[in-house]
Amino acid sequence: MQAVVYAGPGRLELQDRPDPSPGKNQALLAVSHVGVCGTDLLIWEGGLTRVRPPVVLGHEFSARVVSAPADSGFTKGRPVVVEPTLSCGSCFPCQSGNAHVCVRLGLVGIDVDGAAATHVAVPTHRLHAVPEGLSLREAALAEPTAVACHMANRAGVTPDATVLVVGGGPIGILVGLVARATGAALVVVREPNPRRRALAEAVGLATSTPDDEPDQELAVRVGADGFDVAFELTGLGVGLETAIQATRVRGTVLLGGLPHGAVGVHTAPAVMKELELRGSRVYRGGDFAAALELLADGRVSASHLITKVVGLSEAIDGAFAAIRDDKWEMKVLIDVEGDVL
Repeated sequence: MQAVVYAGPGRLELQDRPDPSPGKNQALLAVSHVGVCGTDLLIWEGGLTRVRPPVVLGHEFSARVVSAPADSGFTKGRPVVVEPTLSCGSCFPCQSGNAHVCVRLGLVGIDVDGAAATHVAVPTHRLHAVPEGLSLREAALAEPTAVACHMANRAGVTPDATVLVVGGGPIGILVGLVARATGAALVVVREPNPRRRALAEAVGLATSTPDDEPDQELAVRVGADGFDVAFELTGLGVGLETAIQATRVRGTVLLGGLPHGAVGVHTAPAVMKELELRGSRVYRGGDFAAALELLADGRVSASHLITKVVGLSEAIDGAFAAIRDDKWEMKVLIDVEGDVL
């Protein structure tokens, strides 16, 4: 089979690989669509040192079942998405019901071969059925939407809350849409890129830019001393300072952007306002179920976020290089099924 393989720092290759052989309690899937994200780029440049090449990339994907254990409930041809986390089951987080922050957490497409290929084998218990009426193209956004659902849950977004999202990339837009679906009274996306702001506005979210609205003016938008919740999704010190500055007394700042190194931030305002700073990592199974529901009923509009679709044979330049080189691209998909047929 053809597969996009991380072959070492700075090296992606389209290789012929043996078809995977599913093990016990695994399903064999025919891949439909694969999303490319910033983590894939980090792996490509050698920035995720735990990844041991060669490995097939692809952890955001939709597929059809080729084969699965008889007792799994999944029959041949069933459309599915995959919750790609792999936990040890024995550490304290796993034993306390928090396997998503397992101390040895792994992911399909990072620590084991993933879905940027025609076929992939995955643990059956990680499968989620795609709701009727949701296309496999749009279902490929279930994984990043689950990330957004988990962030909204961690931040405690409630109906009528005021929400600031710092960073208008794919996860930022999805967080904004999930917050709105939760019933937030106001969602503002803070993003300097004009084309990304335009996309946020196209799905009905308010926007803000640092050039037109300094941090100290953001709080004025809500007619009080700041937003109830602010999501920091840039991984940058300036983004965290904006979130802290714009959040009300005893509000919540959700840390979702992963910094690539030390970040210097003035935290005195967080102390003076008694802010809660909470981290968020990946998702739980319930977040995947919620994501599929939001995508299926249209409250999260996947079609607006998908800015480019390419075949597997074009994936390295058309997908991976595209999101590396063009900040306009939001969610680029690899159409494996269509390329193979």
